[in-house]
Amino acid sequence: MLVETFGGVSAVWNEVGLDDFCHETAEARLGDLAWVGPRGLRHERVIEEAMRFGPVLPARFATLFTSVASLGGLIAGQQEVITRFFDSLGRAREWSVKGRLDREKARERILAESAPAAPASPGARYLQQMRLRGEADRAVGGWLSGVCRHAAARLQESAQEFRERPVRITASPDGAEVVADWAFLVLPEGESAFAGRLEALAEEVRDRGLHYSLSGPWPAYSFAPALARGAA
Repeated sequence: MLVETFGGVSAVWNEVGLDDFCHETAEARLGDLAWVGPRGLRHERVIEEAMRFGPVLPARFATLFTSVASLGGLIAGQQEVITRFFDSLGRAREWSVKGRLDREKARERILAESAPAAPASPGARYLQQMRLRGEADRAVGGWLSGVCRHAAARLQESAQEFRERPVRITASPDGAEVVADWAFLVLPEGESAFAGRLEALAEEVRDRGLHYSLSGPWPAYSFAPALARGAA
């Protein structure tokens, strides 16, 4: 790794072969986890090492410049944005919180709490079950929206900043679906309180099939400003 300072901002960079990222075979190579994986992990380790020395504006893997001069030109042109980001970030680190829902468990819990006595007739009982399941599905959506808003607001009380990231429609190996994807900036001295608050919130909803998971600390990807690169 090489370090170059431009107007008080230090850039950590490395030389790479242009053919690896830009020519005809690049698309297939960048889709090959065996090739990307080790390089992506190395990229992440460099950023995490730099975090030990001060605030870092992390670049995504495969961010390329044609020369050191073009890198310096970007930093010079965006120095005010970069400096403002560093000032706001300070010592805070990014923590990720994901919410995963076992929708069937949530539905069954609502049904158990609200179901009236079953009719004697099998046909009427079947129709009642279909109606109640539809009502339970709608109730799950309303309940989920409310508890997620509550959890995000409570966690923000222990955080410096908050971002709600787009939820990718994916399921966990256990079949639970991702329903919340949040990022928080938290100061090191507040991380224990933040984790404790999340655990208390998780305990409130675990029996309804909603589970929160915490990971980090990460470089502040979710809070980094977009830099206008122009021709760089």
